[in-house]
Amino acid sequence: LEKLEAIPSQSERNKAVKTWHEQKKLRKAQGLSDQLELIHPSLMYTWFLPFWRGAWGHRMIANELKFMALPKPSKDVLHKMGLADEPYVAVKFYKSGCLRQNEQSERIISDLIERLTREYKVVVLDTEFRVDDHSGYHIRESDRVVNLARYCTAENNLALQTEVVAHAEAFYGTYGGFSYLAPLCGVNSYNYYDSMRAILMGGHAEVAEKAFNQSPFGQFHP
Repeated sequence: LEKLEAIPSQSERNKAVKTWHEQKKLRKAQGLSDQLELIHPSLMYTWFLPFWRGAWGHRMIANELKFMALPKPSKDVLHKMGLADEPYVAVKFYKSGCLRQNEQSERIISDLIERLTREYKVVVLDTEFRVDDHSGYHIRESDRVVNLARYCTAENNLALQTEVVAHAEAFYGTYGGFSYLAPLCGVNSYNYYDSMRAILMGGHAEVAEKAFNQSPFGQFHP
């Protein structure tokens, strides 16, 4: 923990990259592909920690990043939901440090859902179990609002949510890690927040806006 609190020195970052290249050289010497199948996350964390800590701006890491669109998944669960050939939007609102639960946020979400249902069906990306410390906002089902929860298990919930997002007309939800999925699937992402925590994370959003401002990605709107 103490090591993570400090921003790594240039020598530490160089060591991380050196380790990466040494692994590639070793595989090549063994007659194996030099395309690594597995890279330990600590190498990435060490290299990018100055950016995450605010010591680097997005321009410092622009040349180190390469974004790739995700392939379109099947429509298996959409067929079960009767939405394989019908336009819909995906929504995922949860309580977090970026979007706190209060009357104002609940009213904004309620009004948004009401507006969206005038044009589209709405698929709510809820699950019936907790896998993190975020609890979802309650969005009532109707003939225009469908909840994904009944189709989800602990094993398949991420795959099903990705499927729904990838084929949606747009994604609306709390600003956070999940909101980056839609642009990688070629779907526009509209994100909501109400606290300075989201502003302090602006470096992430700025990188995402620049990275996704091109085909084949969807647009990112924090």
